[in-house]
Amino acid sequence: MSLHVSMFNNKIGRIPNVSLIPIVDCGNCKTCAAYCYAKKFYARFPEVKKQWSENSQLAHSAPKEFFRQLREVLEGYVKDRKRTAIRKMQLVPTNMYFRWHVGGDILNAGYFKRMCELAYQVPELSYLVFTKMSAIVEGYSVGLPDNLKVLVSGVEDCTRFTSGNYGETTVFHHKVLGGKVQETRDYNPGRTVFVCPGSCKDGCRHCWEAGKDTIVVFPKH
Repeated sequence: MSLHVSMFNNKIGRIPNVSLIPIVDCGNCKTCAAYCYAKKFYARFPEVKKQWSENSQLAHSAPKEFFRQLREVLEGYVKDRKRTAIRKMQLVPTNMYFRWHVGGDILNAGYFKRMCELAYQVPELSYLVFTKMSAIVEGYSVGLPDNLKVLVSGVEDCTRFTSGNYGETTVFHHKVLGGKVQETRDYNPGRTVFVCPGSCKDGCRHCWEAGKDTIVVFPKH
C-alpha cells in the first residue's frame, strides 16, 4: 500500500502534509468532533477519503513502512527544491516546511517517537503538528528535535485573550509547547497572542516559528 502525501491545500498552500482519518484517528477530540473542519473534507471529497483512509490503514498496520515511505517522499521533495534553486541560479532554500495531520492526530507513543526520528532524518524541513494528545508528548523523555514544533490544542472563549471582531466566538486555540506540557486553560495576560489570518499561502509561517508561551488563536472554522 502506498502512502499519500499532499503537496498542496487551499489553506496552507504548497507545503507537504500528511493526514489520517478525522475523529477516528484523534484520541482526544470530544470537544471538537462536532465541528471538525477536516471531517467535512473527508466526507465531501471521495479521493480525500480514499487517501486518508489508506494512510490510516498503513499507519496502524505497518507504521515502519508508513514512515519509510514518508521519509522517501520528503527526501525527494528536499532534493527537488534544491535542484530547482540551482537550475534557476537561486540560493538553496533554507525555509522548507512540513505539516502533520490536516486530519487525524498522533496515534500513540511509538508513532510520536517516529515523528521525532523523521525530523532528525530529514533535517532540512521544519515540522509542525497540532495535537490534543499532550500526554503522549509529555511522556516523550528524549527531548524534542529543534525543527519539530508541537502546538497543544484546546477550545476556549476567545474573549479571554482578544476582542473586537471575534466577540463571543468559540475558537480553536493552540498554545506552543515548550518542554513540559502546560495547562491549556492557564492564560497569562503576559503571553504573546497571535490571531491566525486564515491562510499560510501569503507567507505566514507563524505557527512554525512561534516562540515558547505564545498562544495562537484560530477563529472557529
